[in-house]
Amino acid sequence: MLIIKDLTRSHFPFAQPLLLALQTAGLNYKIETTKNIDFPIIKQHDTDSGQPDLPETILAVIDHPQQIKTGSADNTIYYPVLLGPEVLDYIKEFKEEFVTGQCVAAILPESGVPFAFGSVSDCLDLIYHRQATTNGPKQILIDAGPTVEDIDPVRFISNRSTGKMGIAMARAAFRAGNRVRMIAGPLQQRLPGYLEVKQVRSAAEMAEAVRDLFTGCDWFFAVAAVADFRPAHYQPQKIKKQGEDQKLNIELSRTTDILQSLKAIQSNQKMIGFSVETNNILENSLYKMQRKGLNAIIVNNPLEAGSGFAHETNRVSILWPDGRRLDLPLRPKLEVAEKIFTALGESL
Repeated sequence: MLIIKDLTRSHFPFAQPLLLALQTAGLNYKIETTKNIDFPIIKQHDTDSGQPDLPETILAVIDHPQQIKTGSADNTIYYPVLLGPEVLDYIKEFKEEFVTGQCVAAILPESGVPFAFGSVSDCLDLIYHRQATTNGPKQILIDAGPTVEDIDPVRFISNRSTGKMGIAMARAAFRAGNRVRMIAGPLQQRLPGYLEVKQVRSAAEMAEAVRDLFTGCDWFFAVAAVADFRPAHYQPQKIKKQGEDQKLNIELSRTTDILQSLKAIQSNQKMIGFSVETNNILENSLYKMQRKGLNAIIVNNPLEAGSGFAHETNRVSILWPDGRRLDLPLRPKLEVAEKIFTALGESL
């Protein structure tokens, strides 16, 4: 049961998006307040959602940083409203303790209030994370987004990846109660505030960051669309136009194959790849899985309607080395990610 404490009428406009999201998600909650106030929605939401009896979680609505009691309760999520800079600074200062220690620093809905930190989706993820029942949290490492390979100071080579699927995988892993680290190329998406993120730009930077963190993880999800090629020679000055008939030839060289490079340092880590293919999809993906020694591979075709880069939805297939295959229907990317994580958790 989720208990929401100290929700007053002045707080209600800021917390209402979260309450509606809780109802949509079918999460049971009740409101406990020290003031006798009638709310314009039901004060108790107690549905028979078929969910197991989860540990109690307190959602404390606050409007001043002094109301945050660090180390005082391991089941409390603080949900700040009417945020000012002092609250934001306080949250940033203790972010590591909030997320991984006894308290979880929380979240303001997308209300347009200045200095807003986090979102309704972050708060939902934190609730699921605190209530997750696992046999022991895993250390999950995910790379996400595109890489950018510079030609000169103003031009580069990249691809259509936005990072949406990588972020969905990170959210699904976190919701399941795991610790999640992400290595992110230049993204067009907002990252959840609770994620441990290392930002990179090029394929070489991503490869180095993955190698640095790989030995400390249990599962590695290679979701990023890493460039296969980079300009062989970077031009330190902008390449100038020199006439209407000018042609520009750029020599390309291969980038590091991240998954291939990890085989030399792999011990017990599970490696899950993502395969974006437009023809001979299953054959190419199976070959990639076998060649790189993956424990599973997730396959999608960006030419299918609603799938692949930049979409809110995806349709994927999961392949295993023993020949098993699971086709998942077109659904929002977070739902797809949760099904992927469940299927892999049952098989790896």
